Amino acid sequence: MFGSQIIGTAKVTATPVGLSRRWVEVVEEDRIWRFDALFLASGWECVYGNGCCGIHPTQNPDRADGCCTYGAGITDAEDFTVVSAAAKQLTIKNWQFAAYGNRRNWWKRKPNGELFTRVVKGGCVFLNRPGFVEGPGCALHARALVDGINPLYRKPNVCWQLPLRIDEDERRGIRLTTVRRWERQDFGDEGEPLQWWCTDPFADGERAADVVPAWKTLEPELRALCGDDVFSNLAQTLAVTPSLS
Repeated sequence: MFGSQIIGTAKVTATPVGLSRRWVEVVEEDRIWRFDALFLASGWECVYGNGCCGIHPTQNPDRADGCCTYGAGITDAEDFTVVSAAAKQLTIKNWQFAAYGNRRNWWKRKPNGELFTRVVKGGCVFLNRPGFVEGPGCALHARALVDGINPLYRKPNVCWQLPLRIDEDERRGIRLTTVRRWERQDFGDEGEPLQWWCTDPFADGERAADVVPAWKTLEPELRALCGDDVFSNLAQTLAVTPSLS
């Protein structure tokens, strides 16, 4: 599919970018949302705990550290406040490194001024390791599930948004927000040690009938990013465009 197509208030564009990527654009009055439709139409899903190789150089699924090896960047003051409040809800029963985190603070400022979650014994301070009584995985994520809350309201932005990356730009006074998959090169120098990345490579736009597309499995994250109205237009578009190859 090439050219443009109008479906509802969503403008669908199919401009090849990079490796056979296609885009869906949803236009608001002062903003254009540009979505990586090829990725969202794929059958990608998080495989943490189900064969995830992890980004650690050993590529050992038994480490169960997923993408939490190097800690998570804190994007802004609101992000810091959310994580700080969530950390206060954790105890030694559900957070393996509670004593360390409470003593040293869960965050650390890098020389360039950016805040990151601390790294303890080769992983994020919030990452419970294999052998911990509550099992491995993000303590913030696990506690949120126990409390009946979607983990995206308790975790750092970069954590709950993964595998989605948001790029902001402005063109002729119109804000352009691009939502696409994270790629290894997006991490810059910090991406060099990554031995594996879950969206690199990923299935193309063709998918089996019984595979749930990523835009459905990532619906809570997409709604949180762009709002209900924009997501509804995106979903309407992708639902009638099963193949973007």
